[in-house]
Amino acid sequence: MNKIKFSLTIIISYFILTGIALPHVGLNYPKGGETFEVGEVVTIKWEELVNHGSSNWDLYFSSNAGLSWESIATDLPQDTTSYNWTVPNVLSNSCQIRIVQDNQINANYNDDSDNFIITAATTDVSNRQNTVEKFILYPAYPNPFNPTTHIKYSIPQKSFVSLKIYDAIGNEVTTLVNGEKAAGSYGVELNASGWASGLYFYRLQAVGVNPDLQKDFVQTKKIILLK
Repeated sequence: MNKIKFSLTIIISYFILTGIALPHVGLNYPKGGETFEVGEVVTIKWEELVNHGSSNWDLYFSSNAGLSWESIATDLPQDTTSYNWTVPNVLSNSCQIRIVQDNQINANYNDDSDNFIITAATTDVSNRQNTVEKFILYPAYPNPFNPTTHIKYSIPQKSFVSLKIYDAIGNEVTTLVNGEKAAGSYGVELNASGWASGLYFYRLQAVGVNPDLQKDFVQTKKIILLK
């Protein structure tokens, strides 16, 4: 215990002597230098280093080394320390993640990753099938979007999969997936060029072939096209 106290004293003294502010928020992953594929699900991880009372978290993404930022998620609960993010269809070697702490003292503390790389998906990422434990339909990213967004889903077993888009009154607009898929995680790009702005829905229906596992899955989520 005395060694720990001594080490903390040295660290604090260093920040005081150098004039560098003590960090309040720590982004643990990604840190920078990683390479991700479009459609891959990445678990962003962070920690609160200094407590400022009631607060929440905002996440942002940059594809140009921090020159501009897009929102990933806002108002995440204070006790949240991770978020599953679907890598967007943006090919860049200058990507960054930012975690921001909104707190009661009106001083928003943040931490940014160094640059990481996003590359095009090389496969349907079915080689990651061993990590899939249940049916999942992920939030589309970006959302709202114009004119493209990326939709990711996971299936734990061989299934017949249907992924369709509907307008606000329930009319089918297009079919993105309609066929048999092996267990794994998949991503598909929706291009809404020529569509009217407004509310749309994407619906995943999967019928598994293994009776010993969850056989049927149906879920619908909304997306907004803004032009």
